[in-house]
Amino acid sequence: MLPLCNDNRAVIPATKTYEADRNRDLYRNDVEAEQAQWVWALFAAFLAPEVMAFFRSLRVCLFKSVVAPPFMDFAFVALMESLHVIGVAILVFLALPQMDTTHALALTNCLAFVPGIHARSPFELPIKTPSSKVSC
Repeated sequence: MLPLCNDNRAVIPATKTYEADRNRDLYRNDVEAEQAQWVWALFAAFLAPEVMAFFRSLRVCLFKSVVAPPFMDFAFVALMESLHVIGVAILVFLALPQMDTTHALALTNCLAFVPGIHARSPFELPIKTPSSKVSC
């Protein structure tokens, strides 16, 4: 668009504002579409392992003999898994999109620090098994 000029050949400021608003609107539409695509990609990456774990558990339950766990064991595992999923969802969909790339990479690197320290620990909890030999 050609800038509008008044009689003494000065560019009317409203034209500059119009151009800036028009470009901002075009850019906003592109950003919103791209953000929606990234959210769906994150959702797929977040959902894929959960679906695969569900199908693996379903296969084990259908084709192998399983003993139902006590209710308190089931409730504890269900609670911990629910809290884990909620935490990962908050991290992926709320925390990471608000950060720049450097801070997001630093945060994701720090997430493995505590489990890594725990894995290197010489102290292990004894595992109670019904027999001395454990078969897989």
